[in-house]
Amino acid sequence: MANITEQKAASQFVLYVTEEAKTAWPSINKSLQSILGGKCNIENEERAIFDLVLAVISLELQAVKNLFSKEQAGRIEKFVFEYVNSKTNAEYSIEEIKKYSLAYEEGLRDVLNGGERPWDILAGRLLEKW
Repeated sequence: MANITEQKAASQFVLYVTEEAKTAWPSINKSLQSILGGKCNIENEERAIFDLVLAVISLELQAVKNLFSKEQAGRIEKFVFEYVNSKTNAEYSIEEIKKYSLAYEEGLRDVLNGGERPWDILAGRLLEKW
């Protein structure tokens, strides 16, 4: 088994999420149109895919926090942010990932009190952006 650096893992992770979002988008969009009776007017599909990527990154970073030590998870998150920063509108991207992460964490706390599931909150946030 080959070892890779945390930095390489972070960049591969972002690339993987991006490719998966692009591949899944037509199906997601078709499902949205079906569920919403064609009332979901997404004006900029590239932007919608980009926002989907940011939401998925934030969700997957939650798993990193559970799989690795706090220090290592922090480093991996930092490398993910650095990679996203080098490839996109950095300020918007990083802030959106942080907002999605915060919404997810708040949702985890709220679900114990009968609130919405965290992934439902992220989906709602995405729909509002689209």
